[in-house]
Formats: sequence, C-alpha cells, structure tokens
Amino acid sequence: MADFKDKAKDAIDNAADKAKDVTGKAVDKSKEVARDAGEKIKETGRDIAVAAALYAGLAVLVLLWAWRGEWFDAYDALLWLVAFAAIEMDVAAAARPGAPG
Repeated sequence: MADFKDKAKDAIDNAADKAKDVTGKAVDKSKEVARDAGEKIKETGRDIAVAAALYAGLAVLVLLWAWRGEWFDAYDALLWLVAFAAIEMDVAAAARPGAPG
C-alpha cells in the first residue's frame, strides 16, 4: 500500500510541475504578445503624427498660395493633398486583416 501512495504522490508532483511549466509558458507568451502590441501602438501613433504633420504642412501651403493669389499653385497643392489622403486611406484599408485583394 505504501508503494501505491508513493506512486500517486509522484504522479501528483509531476502533474503539478507540468502545470507550473505550462502556466509559466503561457504567462511568458502573454507578456510577449502585450509587449509586441505596445510597440505596434507606439509605431502607429508615430506614423499618424508624421502623416498629420505632413498633411497640415501641405494644407498651410494651399492656404498661403491662395492668400497670395497664386491660384494655380494652391489648386495643384490641393489636388496633391486630396490624392495623398485617398491613397493613404486605401492603403490603410488594404492593410487590415481580411481586406479583399
């Protein structure tokens, strides 16, 4: 009977050790996923800030040229601004998971 109790105790100890290993690996993986998600958010925020600055700069040029009476340059810059925005929205939509194409 003592032999059976020792085997049962060993089996329980092995199961507990395996559970600790699995739990530790799951915690490590979740930390890794959270860290990667945080880095993606930082990159996305930085990309949005750069794009906003570029669009704002071009919009300022449109207004400046229109104010100075250089209508052709203002019109040309406005067309570029609209084209860049349309391209950016299409690229962003295509980058989403499950997007067609």
